[in-house]
Amino acid sequence: MKSTLSIFLFYFVFFTGYSQEKIINNTELINLINRKIDSSDNFYNNGHYSKSLILNIKVLELAKKLNDPSYIRNAHRALGYDFMIVNDSILAKENFENAKIYAKKLNDNLAIGQSYMDLANFHSRSGMNIDLAFKNHDLSIEIIKKSKDTNAITNAHYNAILTSTYYKKYDKGIRYILALKDPAYDSYKADDFWSLEKSFLADYSNKKKNFSKAEEYARASLEYAEHSGQDYEKYDAYNQIAISLYGQHRYKEAYDNRVLSNEYITRA
Repeated sequence: MKSTLSIFLFYFVFFTGYSQEKIINNTELINLINRKIDSSDNFYNNGHYSKSLILNIKVLELAKKLNDPSYIRNAHRALGYDFMIVNDSILAKENFENAKIYAKKLNDNLAIGQSYMDLANFHSRSGMNIDLAFKNHDLSIEIIKKSKDTNAITNAHYNAILTSTYYKKYDKGIRYILALKDPAYDSYKADDFWSLEKSFLADYSNKKKNFSKAEEYARASLEYAEHSGQDYEKYDAYNQIAISLYGQHRYKEAYDNRVLSNEYITRA
């Protein structure tokens, strides 16, 4: 939100026709929008998706009143994820496409790249067009790299690895993981990134019947999952551990870990 406020201040300094009353009104409007964005984020992160959706519709209305492309773009982006999680694929795609239009108006590589990432996630989660999902992932990474935002580059790869994991596209997943092998990216990888990466490599190693290596990766994934606290990551890690132990003929341990994975399956 700081970047949007900076744009507002830029207009204040350089456009002499801007009245003091309008400046005050716009400041109040920006503050109102930011409060609603904070509330909608809180609702979304706590699983209250309908409440998040309703608030983001209001944010979009206010952003259009403010006539700020950055806020409008962010509102459409948030609505895309709101509609996607309540399984309204038509409105989800429509909002992601609208977000991309405003990102291009901003001529901002980071915003444009994120729009392609959002569309990749949409096509991946909806299962409508997996090839298009990967095409958009690759476009997203290529464009975001131009922004030189290391955190955003890392996040774009995380989303691509997530799609690769879901659809068992091992060659693609390995390529995305290797693209971030430079230690310079390590500090930008959160626990959920490390957990996903290790889980993917465990799955890949199990498929290659390299069970001891798979166990090593899966246990590392579990360690990161314990830090991040995500149930679906714990389920995945225990599941990969069980598979690797079964492949090593350690059947009792495999069974015990399968039981542990089942504790998280309904929560995952």
